[in-house]
Amino acid sequence: MDGDDIIIAIGDVVRIDGTPDITLNNVTVTINGTLNIDDGGGQVGNLNLNGTSGLFVSSTGSITESVGIFGEGFASISVGGIIVWTACSNPFCVGIVNGVLDPDPEANGGTTGGPGGLLLPASGNPLPVEFIFFNASFENKNVFLEWATASEINNDFFEIERSFDAQTFEAIGRVEGAGNSDSRLDYQYFDPEVPVVFSENIFYRIRQVDFDGQFEYSIMVSIQTEPAEELLIRPNPFKDRLTLTYRSTEDSQVEIVLFDLQGREVLRNSYNSYRGLNDIVLNDTYQLISGTYILSLRSKTFTHTEKVVKVN
Repeated sequence: MDGDDIIIAIGDVVRIDGTPDITLNNVTVTINGTLNIDDGGGQVGNLNLNGTSGLFVSSTGSITESVGIFGEGFASISVGGIIVWTACSNPFCVGIVNGVLDPDPEANGGTTGGPGGLLLPASGNPLPVEFIFFNASFENKNVFLEWATASEINNDFFEIERSFDAQTFEAIGRVEGAGNSDSRLDYQYFDPEVPVVFSENIFYRIRQVDFDGQFEYSIMVSIQTEPAEELLIRPNPFKDRLTLTYRSTEDSQVEIVLFDLQGREVLRNSYNSYRGLNDIVLNDTYQLISGTYILSLRSKTFTHTEKVVKVN
């Protein structure tokens, strides 16, 4: 759509097949794979890029034409109203290959415009980094992030960002970029500090930063946390009450026992818990004297013990 960055990745073929023409405004088209214009049989598929659009072909990219049984058609690509590629050959018209007039661009196999080179120094700039993929997975309870780039231009570093609501992100790590590259490069990052207690999904994105400080974001990926029984106690230290947030993997009953430092039981309660997150509030801790206690939560499959401090 208008305003998009359009990337044809290495190994991919995007085909424009027949009418109507495609007209886009203020787009950047980067060709690392193949753009194929099927103009055989008189079905012309023109591509018109207007406004501040730019068209770029990398060293791995090409523009090709599919010639039908009726010969070549008259398909073209224009940037800002200027034809930068045309399928037809002499004597009907001439092609413009890498910014240079070519009297017979269809010679030798029907390939026009590639591989390699900038077709026209048009408005806009090629994308600094072309991501091939960005994935997240679990490995030994850590989140393993991996991504690959097909090309890089002035790429300083990648900043990994994490979120639990897909809106507010925090930077958690950095991986150095390659600077400039026109071949595939693979990267990875481990997130060992995944708090899996209170978020069923974790979201990640990459902020790619150029040497001049400009940046762009990758797509956002998410991963569902592995189900596990976990417990968070808050506040600690506490005054009048304690709140326990307990994640259970099934419906069950839990027992909560509070001991003083001499091992004497000072509080015991049982609660029904349900699969998922459960908030358990201990209201009767207000009558305890200030000091340090040992809190224990037990279910049939889980035990958690932690020191808690009562203050006045």
